[in-house]
Amino acid sequence: MEANRLGSAKILKYRVVVDTNILLQAVRNNIDLFEKLADALVAKFEVIVPEVVVRELENLRSKGRHIERREAELVFKTVISKSRIVPVREQYSRVDDAILSVAVDYNAILLTNDKELRRRARLLRIPVARLNIKERRVFVEGVFD
Repeated sequence: MEANRLGSAKILKYRVVVDTNILLQAVRNNIDLFEKLADALVAKFEVIVPEVVVRELENLRSKGRHIERREAELVFKTVISKSRIVPVREQYSRVDDAILSVAVDYNAILLTNDKELRRRARLLRIPVARLNIKERRVFVEGVFD
């Protein structure tokens, strides 16, 4: 971290946009996303959940298989309740497009394990992060002070 002239640490605040899959993977593997993001970012941050992701989770909670319903419910209790839910400006035919637009609108890091979504984010110069399940760590790339 950079220190200013008075020697105090510069405090950054990041925004992190998440997709549905990363939320389910974290719950499935009993990983605290907030703790892992804090370790990776070493700064203040807020988790942003696009409304389209909330709708996908609500759909799983009501119409999914038993395990999906339980996991979706756990996501609402552990992550959604502590996150900022934001609308998507436009209608998109694909959820991934909506998630990318939110990341751009909020100048945020995109946290996803979806390889194609990370590739598309990099093309748009959106910083990306992924959750390594084995190591139980979040890896961030493309964030520069």
